[in-house]
Amino acid sequence: MILPLTIAKPMRAVGGFFALALDTLVEMFKPPFAFREFLLQTWFIARACADYHAVDSVHRHGGPGL
Repeated sequence: MILPLTIAKPMRAVGGFFALALDTLVEMFKPPFAFREFLLQTWFIARACADYHAVDSVHRHGGPGL
């Protein structure tokens, strides 16, 4: 069955998305695992969030004793 041209292009895009998702799922469990990269990025995000909240707290509440 040949799909009409109006539906064929979006269906190819959806198929490409599912193919990418399946490729990602398969590659997630193949070594080498990037544990060091994961830890570095996790630490960066945690530090950036902590810095933001510290500055925001001082801004909203006037800092300690002010």
